[in-house]
Amino acid sequence: PSAPGQGTHTPGTTQVQWSWNTVSGATGYKWGTTNNFNSATDMGSSTTYTQTGLSCNTGYTSYVWAYDANCNSGSTTLSATTNACTWTGGLTAYRGNNGSQYDFVVTGSTTGSIWGGCSSESYYFTDDTSLETAAVHGGFVANGQTKTVRVEIRAGLSSYSGCTSNGVTSSSYASWPGSYIIISSW
Repeated sequence: PSAPGQGTHTPGTTQVQWSWNTVSGATGYKWGTTNNFNSATDMGSSTTYTQTGLSCNTGYTSYVWAYDANCNSGSTTLSATTNACTWTGGLTAYRGNNGSQYDFVVTGSTTGSIWGGCSSESYYFTDDTSLETAAVHGGFVANGQTKTVRVEIRAGLSSYSGCTSNGVTSSSYASWPGSYIIISSW
């Protein structure tokens, strides 16, 4: 049989529902994360597979084959990116990934703990600062509004200055080992 055509994949934050088109004459399909028909999972006649346990905001590739009683098709490469991460709290888990950028879905809040974010340090926040509150402070999202924000992880600073911006008051803080800045939102 011929190779299956790409279907419409449905990504979530930690899963992808892979989809492929029916192939005339095929009696079944195999799906796998490596381009190896022999080790792929036999899907029977199903043209979808949900892969779970994935990381958010990450690109994934899988492969699918059609087969009949006599042979199998060549592989079709399937690609999808999981949705942006939903986030509450700080970003200490990303400390040390300086220069790396990440996208998170946040709902703006005016009540989280927040340190720094004022012009003396180019809007750096301590990495334990509530991202959803920092996003309101920086004008990237309104209180109660949900958006995706892009952050960049930075090294810690010797001090952080507090100020009031967009109805949120940040506190000053001494030296802290990790920081982040908010780059954009959409």
